[in-house]
Amino acid sequence: SVAFASSQMLASGLAAYESGHYDQAVPLLRASATNGNARAQYLLGTMYQAGLGVTHDEFAAFTWCKRAAIKGLDDNKIPTAEWPPAG
Repeated sequence: SVAFASSQMLASGLAAYESGHYDQAVPLLRASATNGNARAQYLLGTMYQAGLGVTHDEFAAFTWCKRAAIKGLDDNKIPTAEWPPAG
Protein backbone atom coordinates (compact mmCIF):
# COMPACT_ATOMS: atom_id res chain seq x y z
CA SER A 1 0.00 0.00 0.00
CA VAL A 2 1.01 3.63 -0.45
CA ALA A 3 0.83 4.30 3.30
CA PHE A 4 3.13 1.37 4.03
CA ALA A 5 5.64 2.45 1.39
CA SER A 6 5.55 6.00 2.76
CA SER A 7 6.15 4.79 6.33
CA GLN A 8 9.07 2.64 5.13
CA MET A 9 10.60 5.66 3.34
CA LEU A 10 10.23 7.71 6.51
CA ALA A 11 11.79 4.97 8.66
CA SER A 12 14.70 4.59 6.22
CA GLY A 13 15.12 8.36 6.04
CA LEU A 14 15.16 8.70 9.82
CA ALA A 15 17.71 5.88 10.14
CA ALA A 16 19.97 7.54 7.55
CA TYR A 17 19.56 10.92 9.26
CA GLU A 18 20.32 9.54 12.73
CA SER A 19 23.44 7.75 11.46
CA GLY A 20 24.73 10.92 9.78
CA HIS A 21 24.15 9.72 6.20
CA TYR A 22 22.44 12.95 5.20
CA ASP A 23 22.88 12.47 1.44
CA GLN A 24 20.88 9.24 1.73
CA ALA A 25 18.31 10.76 4.09
CA VAL A 26 17.39 13.73 1.89
CA PRO A 27 15.53 11.93 -0.95
CA LEU A 28 13.75 9.60 1.49
CA LEU A 29 12.66 12.41 3.80
CA ARG A 30 11.74 14.61 0.84
CA ALA A 31 9.44 11.88 -0.50
CA SER A 32 7.75 11.55 2.89
CA ALA A 33 7.60 15.33 3.35
CA THR A 34 6.03 15.78 -0.07
CA ASN A 35 3.42 13.18 0.93
CA GLY A 36 2.54 15.36 3.93
CA ASN A 37 4.47 13.77 6.80
CA ALA A 38 5.07 16.57 9.31
CA ARG A 39 8.06 14.90 10.98
CA ALA A 40 9.79 14.53 7.60
CA GLN A 41 8.90 18.13 6.72
CA TYR A 42 10.46 19.39 9.94
CA LEU A 43 13.62 17.31 9.57
CA LEU A 44 14.04 18.37 5.95
CA GLY A 45 13.65 21.99 7.05
CA THR A 46 16.33 21.62 9.72
CA MET A 47 18.60 19.95 7.17
CA TYR A 48 18.23 22.93 4.84
CA GLN A 49 18.87 25.30 7.72
CA ALA A 50 22.07 23.50 8.73
CA GLY A 51 23.19 22.51 5.23
CA LEU A 52 23.13 18.78 6.03
CA GLY A 53 23.06 16.80 2.78
CA VAL A 54 21.74 19.85 0.93
CA THR A 55 22.93 23.35 0.16
CA HIS A 56 22.13 25.75 3.02
CA ASP A 57 18.86 27.47 2.08
CA GLU A 58 16.94 29.55 4.62
CA PHE A 59 13.92 29.90 2.35
CA ALA A 60 13.60 26.12 1.92
CA ALA A 61 14.19 25.66 5.66
CA PHE A 62 11.43 28.09 6.53
CA THR A 63 9.05 26.61 3.92
CA TRP A 64 9.43 23.01 5.11
CA CYS A 65 9.25 23.91 8.81
CA LYS A 66 6.17 26.06 8.18
CA ARG A 67 4.49 23.10 6.44
CA ALA A 68 5.25 20.97 9.51
CA ALA A 69 3.81 23.66 11.79
CA ILE A 70 0.65 23.87 9.70
CA LYS A 71 0.32 20.09 10.06
CA GLY A 72 0.47 20.64 13.82
CA LEU A 73 3.80 19.05 14.67
CA ASP A 74 3.99 19.58 18.43
CA ASP A 75 7.76 19.86 18.74
CA ASN A 76 8.11 22.06 15.69
CA LYS A 77 10.29 25.14 15.96
CA ILE A 78 10.37 27.58 13.06
CA PRO A 79 13.97 28.49 12.17
CA THR A 80 15.07 31.65 13.91
CA ALA A 81 16.99 32.92 10.88
CA GLU A 82 16.29 36.36 9.54
CA TRP A 83 13.03 36.38 7.58
CA PRO A 84 12.85 37.10 4.76
CA PRO A 85 16.39 35.93 4.03
CA ALA A 86 18.78 38.71 3.16
CA GLY A 87 20.14 38.79 -0.35
